[in-house]
Amino acid sequence: MQKTRKSMLVSGLAVLVCVAMLIGTTFAWFTDSAANKGNKIQAGTLDVQLWNGGTDISNSNDPVFDYNKWEPGYSTGAKLSVHNVGSLAVKYELELQNIQTTQNIENVIDVIVDDTKVGTLSDFMDGKDLDAGILKAGTNSAAKAITLKMQEGAGNEYQGATAEFDILLKATQAPVEEDGFGNPDYDAQAPLDFIPVDTADGFIQAVESSSDTEVVQLTGDLSIDQNIPQSRSGKTHIDLNGFTLTVEKQIDNLSGMELADGSVSIQNGSIRIPNGVGVAPSAIRVIENGRLELEKVNLTVTQASAIIVANQASVQIRDSVITADGYCVSTNATELPSAVRIDMENTTLNAPLNTTSTGVLLNVPGTLTMTGCTVNSKWQSVIVRGGTATLTNCVLNNMLEDDGTDYTKPDYKENVNWGSGNDVPNAALVVGNRDESAYQYPAECTLINTEIHVADGFTTVYAYGNTGEGCGATVRYDHASKMKIGTIKIGGGNAAAEEI
Repeated sequence: MQKTRKSMLVSGLAVLVCVAMLIGTTFAWFTDSAANKGNKIQAGTLDVQLWNGGTDISNSNDPVFDYNKWEPGYSTGAKLSVHNVGSLAVKYELELQNIQTTQNIENVIDVIVDDTKVGTLSDFMDGKDLDAGILKAGTNSAAKAITLKMQEGAGNEYQGATAEFDILLKATQAPVEEDGFGNPDYDAQAPLDFIPVDTADGFIQAVESSSDTEVVQLTGDLSIDQNIPQSRSGKTHIDLNGFTLTVEKQIDNLSGMELADGSVSIQNGSIRIPNGVGVAPSAIRVIENGRLELEKVNLTVTQASAIIVANQASVQIRDSVITADGYCVSTNATELPSAVRIDMENTTLNAPLNTTSTGVLLNVPGTLTMTGCTVNSKWQSVIVRGGTATLTNCVLNNMLEDDGTDYTKPDYKENVNWGSGNDVPNAALVVGNRDESAYQYPAECTLINTEIHVADGFTTVYAYGNTGEGCGATVRYDHASKMKIGTIKIGGGNAAAEEI
């Protein structure tokens, strides 16, 4: 027994010695590492040149065809080729653009390519190609002999007639290089239907004569002294291409554009309308089945509201910023029938003027949808006097403060009939109407994960419904919105608020 205790003691001492030896010792684990260094992303270059014989005429202001004594039978020509001097393969089109003529001379000027007549100058007024193809990096196209000839049968009616045009080379990336997964077709849909412009006159001419599919593309900042033009085809596509289009002049009591029975799509840049015709009128009017689409556009309007929608028209705004001294987007109750549609997504609306600026006004039977939008306003952020509105993941920042005037009181218009437009109570969101004659429609607004901010003492949501049958006001909100909008004030009348 004594021997056993002695053995246990020796074992215990051995364990203590081992523990002591391990203190301060670093354990060795199996390890390994691998590094792939020097990775680089470098964009290729897309660079083409237009040559006439042995001369680079790219961006030249010296015309290839320049003769002022044309007569029946006269002809002249050029040998045009495309040089790809970039590092990427390109597909290209060679066209005659901005063709402007007098006395219909375009009908008697033959266009001949490599000794074959391909039409008259009139055939090229809609974008017909002189040449087209694909070029790998560092290669050139075969030279095309382009000849213009006045027909021998052209009569006296063409004396003194003129024709002017540009020779336009357009290029975009071609499906030649493979991507990282071995796919050569990732850029097969890169479009060539664009018309680059760098002057005001060129912009107006290009837009008016563009086809349904052609995109007019700015190559620099432009200023025009007329309303934004539209294509005669009824479908207008404008790519601002990162530049700014400024509309300087007021035309017919309008400072921007009137769109009816057609569509206009504008993207990727800025529009400035600095000389409005007063805060109440809008710079851009979309009416009578017109359709306006803005994507990635910064629209700034001074001395006017920005966009008005009426008469079954529609507006779609995505990833944009609208800043206006009046309404950013509004409807007009004096122009019926209505049935307007306004859709905004990931867009910021700035209404900076105290007691005159409102983000959005819907005051007719129509539909307003706002998703991921922010409204920064000095008066109401959103007013729904009629129609149906849905705000999802939105933020309303109402910055109105009481400066002592009646218009800025927190209880303004809460105890009397409302006025026209945005002459309504001072809440960030106003739903419904209070009037015996005007705006006799139902008004509904649904809030989903939406937050509202106001100054101390002011109301976030105010609802009041006309007493007429079917003319009530309803505010619906989810639980997330309930936690972010504070108390909904029901002003009386035929109004209700409910959680969904």
